[in-house]
Amino acid sequence: LRNIWLKIIDTCYIQGCRVDLQLASQVYQDFQRRTEELLAEMMEIMGPNFNPDSPRSINEHLTAMFGERKESYGKKEVLEEIDSPITNLLVEYKTLKKVCSTYFENLVGLQTEDGETRVFPDLKVFGTVTGRLSANDSNPLVIPRESRGEQYWAIRRIYLPDKGCKMVTADYSSMELRVAGCLSRDEEFLSVLSTQDIHTE
Repeated sequence: LRNIWLKIIDTCYIQGCRVDLQLASQVYQDFQRRTEELLAEMMEIMGPNFNPDSPRSINEHLTAMFGERKESYGKKEVLEEIDSPITNLLVEYKTLKKVCSTYFENLVGLQTEDGETRVFPDLKVFGTVTGRLSANDSNPLVIPRESRGEQYWAIRRIYLPDKGCKMVTADYSSMELRVAGCLSRDEEFLSVLSTQDIHTE
């Protein structure tokens, strides 16, 4: 099993991932324009001293606006719980900034004649405590699900299958817990794993 696993990793190292650089550049520019629009809208509401990239500035301005002090105003999950024009703008702004920095900025600088290239992620077999495969540099292991929203769906369209091939994605849900359940043979634990979301139970 270990030899099979290493052959797969070796193949991934050699072949890399095919990406559409023209689409990546187009989407990145669209997202950049949108973040500038969002920034202008937020400045109009909060004033020129507001800095949406500073948790301290967000906390100070939102505390003054809502009259309730929260040290966690800078966190996206807290902002999502508050329905107001400024928090909605902030959530979209933070999402786009995160998407651009995580998925696009390392691709848009690459140039090829046909608008396509292959990226070669730095795969790490022993990069995690749990034993899961990890990667740096254009990490294909963190391509987000479609359910996370339109901004994240755009990322999936950048990665292309080779000609004559299809792109297949797979996700081992709660893999470590399932292995533990199989090894322990705990019937109640296995029942929860097979019928429910273990993280909510």
